[in-house]
Amino acid sequence: MRIGALARSLGVPVPTLRRWTQEFADGLSPEARGGDGRPREFSVRDQRVLRRVREILASGDVTYAAARRRLQEEGLLPAPTRETGESRRGDGSVSAEEREAAERFVYAILEQAARPWIERIERLERELEALREEIEARRASSESAETVAPAHAPRRRWPFG
Repeated sequence: MRIGALARSLGVPVPTLRRWTQEFADGLSPEARGGDGRPREFSVRDQRVLRRVREILASGDVTYAAARRRLQEEGLLPAPTRETGESRRGDGSVSAEEREAAERFVYAILEQAARPWIERIERLERELEALREEIEARRASSESAETVAPAHAPRRRWPFG
């Protein structure tokens, strides 16, 4: 089942369903998570998990973390392992390790995107410096030419004119 049909079946907007597929990804198949431009395909189990998510969230003032714990208790989501733990705390904040990993990822992407522009700027700065040196050299040579042939010297005339 595709995302639009499942959203209609559950009676929730498509963006809400997309958010749920992110929040409860551990209990869903890879096809339900989408990505790489391919459409999301929800299996029968995925539909059951998301239907239960809707029921839990509709039951009152329940956070995603509380809904996740409840789904884990019911066996619809895998329990976090001791090695990895939960990536999010109960209050929805992100761990320091996860934040650092995300920052490294973003910096790597930005550096990769900016690299061609930085190289071009460096090349243009080198060209600008070379032009400044050429201007300075021409200025120095014209000043030395003026000292050799002073401006008040008589002009030379051609014999045929």
